[in-house]
Amino acid sequence: MSALAGDAVTGVMAGMGAGGAAALRLERDHSWKARAIAVAAITVYTFLLLRLGGDVVVLGAPVLPFTSIGIADHLVERRREQARAGET
Repeated sequence: MSALAGDAVTGVMAGMGAGGAAALRLERDHSWKARAIAVAAITVYTFLLLRLGGDVVVLGAPVLPFTSIGIADHLVERRREQARAGET
């Protein structure tokens, strides 16, 4: 990823996100698809911010992969709970 983006930060974000998605325990209601979309989104977001905002983005970027995975898991869990509530 770093070779495509031309910077190291985007590749680090993609790597940390992929590692986090694989290493963090999946609950029964969580899905790989949501985690993959979250990692792809923060990778693109980091790439764009580096082009538009400069080097200041490097300070906050390491928080993004794990935060995005947590939010993705939370949203999947919330949707499943709403679906279960609608069934009863």
